Amino acid sequence: IHEFGHCLGARSFGIKADRVLLWPFGGLAFVGGGRNTREEFWITFWGPFVHIPIGLAAAGWLAWQGAGFHFQMSLLDPIGVSNIGAGTANLIVYLILKVQVWLFALNVFLPAYPMDGGRMLVATMLPRWGALKTSLVAMVLTCVCACYLLANDTSFIAFFLLMEAAQLYQLRQTGLIYQHPSFSRSAQPLYTQPRSQPRPSKSRDISH
Repeated sequence: IHEFGHCLGARSFGIKADRVLLWPFGGLAFVGGGRNTREEFWITFWGPFVHIPIGLAAAGWLAWQGAGFHFQMSLLDPIGVSNIGAGTANLIVYLILKVQVWLFALNVFLPAYPMDGGRMLVATMLPRWGALKTSLVAMVLTCVCACYLLANDTSFIAFFLLMEAAQLYQLRQTGLIYQHPSFSRSAQPLYTQPRSQPRPSKSRDISH
């Protein structure tokens, strides 16, 4: 569903979105890259956005069953639930809620590239800061987020992020960062009016 969110965001701009890959570590939506940072931001945003209505529906069911909610000091698990009630249905809905909260927090609250939060940050910064400065910020924040995940026993994602940070470093050192799909769209500001008749993109596919 998360990947279909990215596809929906892409198609709303007339950009192709015709392949989703599901594998043991998650999913990837292969869509045509946004033609500017505004389109790239919203294509990225629609992935984690789909967790909101699902999470609200699950929370509504649990509230109807008498459950209580409270905020807790955990970046990846900010909402605690008490008194979920007995029964398999309540347990399943509870797990659905926790998964939606975790996926949303992981993708939005961690500004690590190439997570969705990092991609949205890049799309926001790129028009003003340019590729070199933006990629430096993305690289540093990705390392910080990886250390946070290592401290919270989420080692696989942390190692993946460290590999991505190393790749950004290499691209910066070789000057290829200006050709990277996520860092080469600084010609048009982020918040502008969309084209009235968007045309299908012929740009290189980007995985979200």
